[in-house]
Amino acid sequence: MEKTENQRLTEALSFLKNSKLIQNNLNFLELSGIKQGRLSYLKSDSRASLTSDEVLILEEKFPQINWGSWVKLGKGEPINHESNSSKPVQSSIDDRLTAIQSKHNKLVRAIEQSLAGNPLETEIREFIDHSDSVLSKFVRLIEGMQQK
Repeated sequence: MEKTENQRLTEALSFLKNSKLIQNNLNFLELSGIKQGRLSYLKSDSRASLTSDEVLILEEKFPQINWGSWVKLGKGEPINHESNSSKPVQSSIDDRLTAIQSKHNKLVRAIEQSLAGNPLETEIREFIDHSDSVLSKFVRLIEGMQQK
């Protein structure tokens, strides 16, 4: 039977402790910025899932673990044997692009909701269109680099 995300998270924490990368859960919380209640929820509820932002932070703080691919998705190996290399991990790039697009979309929605009656509405909409275009070009550029 395939392990759940919370089981893989528990294994990842055990690895970090056994490897002396963290002393205990409290140390993990301090280093990662994740709140105690959130960690408890992630470890105990099979429906819980790491957010893209959490994955990004954990990959930065603890690159020894494949947070995006193994912990979150159950794919690949638990340990990132290339953690000391300068070559980025594919899932990390994909997770970062997803997070950037998600934050951009949330920001655009929030701005659009507050536009009614704003004297700069036309200029703001032009800026939003421009930012959409720039983001799309950026994503295509990154995808093109990944294919090489």
